[in-house]
Amino acid sequence: MIAKLMPLEFEVIDEHWNVYLLSDGTKLREKHVLLSIARTDAFDALGRPVYQPFLFTFFVPLAPEELRGEPSNVAPSPRALADAGTEAVRVEKVEYEEPNIYRLEDGTIASFRIVITSVKRSLKYYDQFGVPVYIIESTVAPSFEIPKSLWKGEE
Repeated sequence: MIAKLMPLEFEVIDEHWNVYLLSDGTKLREKHVLLSIARTDAFDALGRPVYQPFLFTFFVPLAPEELRGEPSNVAPSPRALADAGTEAVRVEKVEYEEPNIYRLEDGTIASFRIVITSVKRSLKYYDQFGVPVYIIESTVAPSFEIPKSLWKGEE
């Protein structure tokens, strides 16, 4: 059975750039924004309503001069990036990292943190500024403070 979705209005409480230093000397800025969110008709094991967020995440690398190269003529596909060769890079230091926080129209406070799970630097492709193209895998870690009035009662 497909869950029914009730789209919710929301207001931004806190939305900002997170900053990471990578092991290759690159400073990586990350920003995610909530585009829309809906409450489903499903409830978790505690009786709290389940939410379905839709976020967009931006990653902006600023690589040191020694990693820069000639800008690529075309934006490579993800497959071309993988086939051309990459080098694994680690997040070495977190310079700034806080969740983005939103107040939903139903009174719930929703916060989202992006967790970077993998970073690879292309050995062949560079953006329009000559900065290497990075393949960044991440996941969303959500947290919800839900008013008790929205919880499903015991049956």
